Amino acid sequence: MAQHSFLGGLYLLLFTQGCFCNKHGDGWTFTFPQSITAERRSDVEIPCTFTAPSDYGEVRILWYKYRRTGYSIVYSTHPSEVLPEYRNHTSLILNGTDSCSLRIRRVTKTAWYYPGISENITAYTLNNDETKKAVQVQVPVCSDNITCKDWEFKFPKSTEALKGSCVEIPCKFKYPDNTQNFTLFWYKKELIGFPKVFNNKTSTNVEEKYKGRTFLVGNSLKNCSLRINNVQEKEEIYPGISEEINSYNVHKERFCRVYVIDSPPAPVMEGAEQMIENETVRITCSINHTCASSPPSITWNKPDLEATTRHEDLGKGIWRLHSTITYIPSYREDRTQLECTVTFPNNKTSRQFITLDVTSKKEKYKNSLIIGGTAGFMALSIIVLVGIVCMIKRRRRFSVQTEEETTQEDIKISEKITMDNVLYGKFDGAPEQISPRAQERREKTIVYTTVEFPPANHILKASKNTNETEYAQLNI
Repeated sequence: MAQHSFLGGLYLLLFTQGCFCNKHGDGWTFTFPQSITAERRSDVEIPCTFTAPSDYGEVRILWYKYRRTGYSIVYSTHPSEVLPEYRNHTSLILNGTDSCSLRIRRVTKTAWYYPGISENITAYTLNNDETKKAVQVQVPVCSDNITCKDWEFKFPKSTEALKGSCVEIPCKFKYPDNTQNFTLFWYKKELIGFPKVFNNKTSTNVEEKYKGRTFLVGNSLKNCSLRINNVQEKEEIYPGISEEINSYNVHKERFCRVYVIDSPPAPVMEGAEQMIENETVRITCSINHTCASSPPSITWNKPDLEATTRHEDLGKGIWRLHSTITYIPSYREDRTQLECTVTFPNNKTSRQFITLDVTSKKEKYKNSLIIGGTAGFMALSIIVLVGIVCMIKRRRRFSVQTEEETTQEDIKISEKITMDNVLYGKFDGAPEQISPRAQERREKTIVYTTVEFPPANHILKASKNTNETEYAQLNI
């Protein structure tokens, strides 16, 4: 009975405290800009106004610096509560009864600040919107004695990781020659703060969920390549040596986005599509991945075959693993499957296979004879066809030439013309039968004939034979 009474009292106390907190949280608002830019070692003013419940008495304003844990006060009416580096460097600007504006003298680094009246009632705890939780005072890195050109970080803008597996982000950086004893970090990109993903000197000084999961890979002094084990969600991270000198500030918000996929990609198989029995072939199975120090493994469904592996760096955080087997197929394996299986560090697998097309040597010889005979027959047919065409064209040209010569002979005419109003003429040669084509050409041809006139000093005289004609000599 007493135990029940104790539990009941405890629940009532918790309920009452919750109501009290909610009651005091109601009616409070804080308004300020999302970010302000200030030069290094300059004074900055953060404009701020607030509202409080009407029945609330005197308001005592506090300002906090954002940290992942705890509440670090940068302004209070009690100096002993303020962080040592902010004492005598902060003050309120009273522009009215609702003013909570803050002045910070000689700022040196970028930081986030938010106002409140207690740890329970602050702008950070009252707002769910990340852009309204705190104001960023951004101090440019490239000023005074620090120059951006002396620092350079190179890494891919994005990569891909299999969920539950590992991922490696290749990275190289350049720093001034006189810089030494610095700590290399990888930060998680967030609106507020610089949560650490990796710390090369104190591995425990990172966000809780990254402890024991992040490592530096590579031995070069200027290497900043990062490995993350057991990737579970999308990441947006960037390297640097401090909250001021990092790729996000130096290279205009440059960071790496890690995408997460649930299922592994299928491998690719390459090799001879058609095989001849007892003739050696090489078949390769390949897979892309993003974790070079712990690559996937490739196995075949023919364990008696010896495989050789090769790693290829494709750049930008992508590697390709090749597994090649030397295979001597048998005709009995025709239409069977050859399969490769890829196993990733998270024990997820993907497979690919090909169906073997194996031809026996007898079939190959038979096919060669058929192909050779067919090719020979086709070549001979083409030669004969070309010869026939040439003979036809030659005979046609010979026939045309013969007809033209015959036509010229047939139309040769010789006429003799005499005076005394008598025309005597004849054709040399007997009439012959000519082709219609020659007749057509004759009709369209102008024929010039030889005409013989009797000498001027001859006259016609009658002969004893009526069928004969003589010419008499005229004395003129």
